[in-house]
Amino acid sequence: MSNISDEEKSSRQGNNRAGDGSVRSIDIPPVYGLASSDNTGARVIACTLNGDNYLTWSRAMIIALRARNKLAFIDGSLEKPGDEEPLRERWERCNSTVLAWLFNTMEGSLQSTVAYAVDNKNLWDDLKERFSEGNQLRVFQIKTEICLLKQEGLSVREYFGKLKLLWDELEFYLEHPGYSCGASTTIAAQREAERCYQFLMGLTSEFNMIQSTILSIEPLPNLNKANKMVANEERQKMVTRSQEAMPESAVFLAKEDAKLGRTGGSRWQSSAEGKGTCSYCRKMGHTKNMC
Repeated sequence: MSNISDEEKSSRQGNNRAGDGSVRSIDIPPVYGLASSDNTGARVIACTLNGDNYLTWSRAMIIALRARNKLAFIDGSLEKPGDEEPLRERWERCNSTVLAWLFNTMEGSLQSTVAYAVDNKNLWDDLKERFSEGNQLRVFQIKTEICLLKQEGLSVREYFGKLKLLWDELEFYLEHPGYSCGASTTIAAQREAERCYQFLMGLTSEFNMIQSTILSIEPLPNLNKANKMVANEERQKMVTRSQEAMPESAVFLAKEDAKLGRTGGSRWQSSAEGKGTCSYCRKMGHTKNMC
């Protein structure tokens, strides 16, 4: 049984009736394709726009629309066909579908403010203007947060995760002009080194030794390698602390077991030998007065 939807069949056929009733073939761009799951009730992302999470929401929506080949409906790269053009009806259908997807991922209080939107590009620009912070201000805030962020009270994993979140957001706001291949590689390496320095600077003093080790390596390890080295050091310190917290009796028994393992004896045998031999029954482990 064929899995091709009616819409896909229509798109492949690409037929359109001319004014004289004849059938003429037209090319249907992929951007106008709609799968059977691409309905107006679909929720294409899990994130819900609430006014405070615009950056996260917009990034998730861009990814979802790009995956469905519908990004052109919000970035202005697709021109709306004229009233008499054969693709106008397809444009209207896709435009309405994308509008529904945007609408479905907003809180109720926001939905009421965009209920009469009819064009995705205008709606997208309106949301960006309303909820996106000014780039320069946000860049300044992010860089300040990076400088002030310290590991104090956090595990290495938690500390690195917070830094990475800030780095990723900063990358989103910064503009990257075109460079030659060689220049791009150099700039990327410099950015990687800068992040490695920022990561090491925020560590607590207990990591001073591994910090010095990393900085002494030529060339400087990449960020992920440095993070792995520090995380391994943290795990080793946790093992050491757990051993130091063991009761003295447990430490003593562990040492005794280690000694006996080398001599091939047992703890009870050693204990018995330490008490001597009974002069009455000639058995080891007790004396005559205890026989």
